Amino acid sequence: MLSRLLPNAARIVQPTRALRLTSPLSCHFIRRYVSPAVNSIPLERQQEIVAAIRAYQKDGVTVPWFDLTLRFRLLQSDMERMVALDDDRLQKRRELSARVTQLADQAFDSQRGRCDWDSVVKKFDMPLMECLGLFNASLSSVPVRSLPKFVDWLPNDFPLLKEFVQQFSGTLTTDDQQLVSAFMNVKQANCVMAYSMCIRPRMTTDLFELITSYRDKDMTWKGILQQIPIFASISALYSGYSWFKAKVSRGPKPATSRVRWTSAETARVREIIRQHHSHGGMHG
Repeated sequence: MLSRLLPNAARIVQPTRALRLTSPLSCHFIRRYVSPAVNSIPLERQQEIVAAIRAYQKDGVTVPWFDLTLRFRLLQSDMERMVALDDDRLQKRRELSARVTQLADQAFDSQRGRCDWDSVVKKFDMPLMECLGLFNASLSSVPVRSLPKFVDWLPNDFPLLKEFVQQFSGTLTTDDQQLVSAFMNVKQANCVMAYSMCIRPRMTTDLFELITSYRDKDMTWKGILQQIPIFASISALYSGYSWFKAKVSRGPKPATSRVRWTSAETARVREIIRQHHSHGGMHG
């Protein structure tokens, strides 16, 4: 009866039965197709996925798990596991950061004004740059030195700063400034200023006055160079000082000032000129 009314009924029912039979296996098939083992996914890829999820969480938006499943070909449970593993990693890093910061405070040398990082490196058996990256200044009890003027720095700080930058990075980039600041225990902006003076020494008013005070105490140029070890030689130090001294002795050029007339004075001058031309025309 049904076959006469609907000649194509068999075609319709059969695929439906096939779908019903295979549906229990569909989830397993999809899981195997879209969800590789989390451990087999490269760390860079996991970090990319976690960053995408945290971007939604940071903005307080509901995570669109379905869209992320299609995008990354991973099940929600696997992506949630990645986030949990990343949370565990961050927690361990925070704990290690607190330990490094605590030991750095204990290794602080008040005479040098900075931490003895060699002892910290030996304690944790990790590279210096990694220790500096874990150091958290906000948790440290040691105040960061503020040395806005070049003359405020200790003589031994200059070669140490220059050696550190050239050995580990070669340039003082934005990412390196925080590490240099932690190593020297000096504010980042002050480190940038001092390093620029180390690689390109130049005479400033503060430096000139400091050298002059040394000369007034009969200190030799060799002794001054030891106190200010940024110049390549005694000759370079002496030349820079002599040039700046000559510049100061010449003094600034006298400033020329323009006469500013009031509106009443301007009107009076115009009246005098008008009268002058008027009388001249009468006598012509």
